[in-house]
Amino acid sequence: MKLFQKAGPRKSLIMKIILITTLLLTAITTASLLDGRTAIVDNATTTNYRLPNNSLPISYSIRLIPYIIVDNFTFDGESTIELEVLKSSSSITLHILNLTIDETATSLVSSGNKNHKIASHTYDTKKQFLILKFATHLPTGNYTLYLKYVGNLPSNILEGFYRSSYTNDNGQTVWLATTQFAPTAARRAFPCWDEPALKATFTISIKHDVNYTALSNMPVANQSAIDKTDNKLWTTFKTTPIMSTYLVAFVVSDYGYVSNGNERFRVWSRKNALRGASYALTQGESELKHLEKYTSIPFALPKMDEISIPDFFFGAMENWGLVTYRESEMLYEDGVNSTFTKQNVAKIISHEITHQWFGNLVSPSWWKYLWLKEGFATYFEFYITDQVEKNWHLMDQFIVRSLQENTLIADSSDTTHPLNQDASTPEEIKALLDTITYQKGAAVIHMMSNFLTPPIFRAGLTRYLNNNAYKAVTSDDLWSALQEVSDEYEILPPEICLKKVMDTWVEQPGFPLITVTRDYKTGKANISQERYFQSGASGDGTRWWVPISYTTQSDLNFSSTSPREWIPQAKNNIVLNGFKPTDWTIFNIKESGYYRVNYDKKNWKLITSYLDSDDYVNIHPLNRAQIIDDSGNLALANRINFSIFLDISVYIRRDIDYVPWRSMLTVSSYLYQKLANTRSFSLFKRFFVESSEKSIAAVGYIQHDNDEHLVKFQRINIITFACLYGSAECRSNATAILAAYLEDPIANPISPDLRDWVFSSGIKNANATVWNMVLDLYAKSPSLTVINYLGLSEDEEILTNYMKLATTDNSTILKEHASDAFASIYDGSGDNINFALDYLIDNFDKLYEFWDQPTDEMIRHVSAFGNLLTTREQLTKLKALVEKHSDVFGSDGQTAIANAESNVKWTDTYEPVFYEWFTNFYKL
Repeated sequence: MKLFQKAGPRKSLIMKIILITTLLLTAITTASLLDGRTAIVDNATTTNYRLPNNSLPISYSIRLIPYIIVDNFTFDGESTIELEVLKSSSSITLHILNLTIDETATSLVSSGNKNHKIASHTYDTKKQFLILKFATHLPTGNYTLYLKYVGNLPSNILEGFYRSSYTNDNGQTVWLATTQFAPTAARRAFPCWDEPALKATFTISIKHDVNYTALSNMPVANQSAIDKTDNKLWTTFKTTPIMSTYLVAFVVSDYGYVSNGNERFRVWSRKNALRGASYALTQGESELKHLEKYTSIPFALPKMDEISIPDFFFGAMENWGLVTYRESEMLYEDGVNSTFTKQNVAKIISHEITHQWFGNLVSPSWWKYLWLKEGFATYFEFYITDQVEKNWHLMDQFIVRSLQENTLIADSSDTTHPLNQDASTPEEIKALLDTITYQKGAAVIHMMSNFLTPPIFRAGLTRYLNNNAYKAVTSDDLWSALQEVSDEYEILPPEICLKKVMDTWVEQPGFPLITVTRDYKTGKANISQERYFQSGASGDGTRWWVPISYTTQSDLNFSSTSPREWIPQAKNNIVLNGFKPTDWTIFNIKESGYYRVNYDKKNWKLITSYLDSDDYVNIHPLNRAQIIDDSGNLALANRINFSIFLDISVYIRRDIDYVPWRSMLTVSSYLYQKLANTRSFSLFKRFFVESSEKSIAAVGYIQHDNDEHLVKFQRINIITFACLYGSAECRSNATAILAAYLEDPIANPISPDLRDWVFSSGIKNANATVWNMVLDLYAKSPSLTVINYLGLSEDEEILTNYMKLATTDNSTILKEHASDAFASIYDGSGDNINFALDYLIDNFDKLYEFWDQPTDEMIRHVSAFGNLLTTREQLTKLKALVEKHSDVFGSDGQTAIANAESNVKWTDTYEPVFYEWFTNFYKL
């Protein structure tokens, strides 16, 4: 299951540098209304949400009739379940949610065709249980349970069995029915033992309109004759292998598909979008073959279908043999979509295909071990795509885009959690679908691959999969398989027990900071560990088994990521020898270990001096990125002075490599917000604009067909960054391209990769004529995207006119976009914050009267200002605004003030360091 990722707020306009993983928890509704004979339990004191272990399913035969009809979006269902009673009991408990059971039809028959009388149906709405109670105890043995029920096909809850729709070329709404069962929603479609370890086989039959196609996990077994009373037919699918309930899927639609020659692999979408499905077919087939080769295990099912769904909560879902996708995460067209979209589609397909082994073939025994599927899928979405697209450098991107930008930040918070985090309720289970489970899981897997070596790691995974195929596992099963293979090849030292090592990484939250403190007279170095908090808090005593890799200036070995030493969990530190006093040392080769590194001041200076020379290329790009990222975050955590980070930053004007620049832009984007409108702001922007000049000269402003993959990424990153920071050359180029496009878009097309840069950067210094031409685009096709572009102008006369249009009835700007138009001004440029704040203060009554839901909108904006303001003058204005309109802002206003005060405190503390450094650097 792939979380849907979207670009962050406009503060990340510096090429939308940080993708924020967003997971919105859907509400769990209560059971359907029941008749008077039914017992309803809602015991608020119950805490055990696990099913009792007195029975388990063997097979399900499920027959469904969905009514995909306006005013009757429901479905009828029948389930025949073969089950085993493991302990003599007078009840059977299974999951159910929002299904109405026909209690008169329920039956339980044991071997010998003995019918067991059902005394009652009890519905525990809190635990989402159906408890069937019997007149007598059921002896152990096999039984057949029959249930008949009715459910709804909702459109507002995108889980369970639900409906979606699209608009066809004739402007008509076309409906389809689809499923999303992970993690706990199969119970919305059929009564079941809805826990991942309780595997069974499934035979699915669906009755549907003749003009629709039914898909499920397995190929079609047979189809019935058409029922002439309703023009429908039954499609029955072959029985699945033993599998978890959350992996069952079915879709009923009028879609078309593209396929390979033998139709073993098909990609489905609405017919008017099929032109975008070919890439998913080619990429999916290739990645499936690479996974088969990597694991040495053939794909377990006879076919693979991928299908795009218009309304889909997650990015994608790995249902075995029928992978469902959000449309934007599966469809790609050359010349229409960007290179980033192409890469994202490839990665997501890799993620879901990885699950066919990690999660589907071998499943977590409980959600506590969710990372055993999601961590591997996240890791292999980079690794396998890197094998398919070798010039994309996905494993380098894994370090700078996943590890640095997401994992190390999330896992250094006070509220992080261990990978093996238990959960009980559906809400708790959904809460585990986060950065820790996905990206930290991948980071820890990446570290294991490095300290075991990739060939041994691969062999260990194959053994793990073979040993546990069609079973459910815990992390101990993974450790066991990897240890076996490691022992056979004598990879780990005898004193290293893999379980002991890895339990420190999966049973504890956080990660270590490794501090290297050298004695330059003796050549020794003290290597210590402590837990790292981004807040700057000191360690809490947590320790790990840490694999230590390093190199030195004389050694210059960045090829081997195998550990040269280990810090045992029982020790705070170890001492190493043999360091030359004039050499720098760099720890954590290629950032292969999951930790940050700090050094004593002299070693930082040695690294800095070496970087700021032509020899900088001798340090691997990933370690150049690591040095930037670690020093920047250590400074933000008050572990080192910002002057160390700034000294290191001087070298970046030499570098044109995407990898270290990505890390630099991530750190500088945060500092941009912190320093906006301070006395250091103009010097900060000047410094980084000058630093970008060599890179811009290398990549240029125009995209070419033969550009390498990362050159395209570097171009859009560096020119967006330079324009935001005020580069006159960059803005002039963007404005010229924008004006030419607006004048004649056919003669002067813009590459999809550059479109956002051209509009967002070209409009900053554009005159009123160009700005009005962009406004005309909005008038023809109103969208928030264009609203956000219009607010990026830094011409106050244009912005004043923009606000006049956005606060006038029946003007070009739709009233529903009026508040967003105001937000676009301060969201996209630090230089516009003062204008926006003053405008809000001066025009409060006018805006409040004009906006729809004005209180909510005012709170939205004042909250944003609380995060963006950095100076005492701004803080004073904000306080006065909140005090004057306390009836509108309430406690939200006080929260905004507190956040602004925190920003100003940061400015008071750290801005003088920047100002002094820039003053010295520029000899002012």
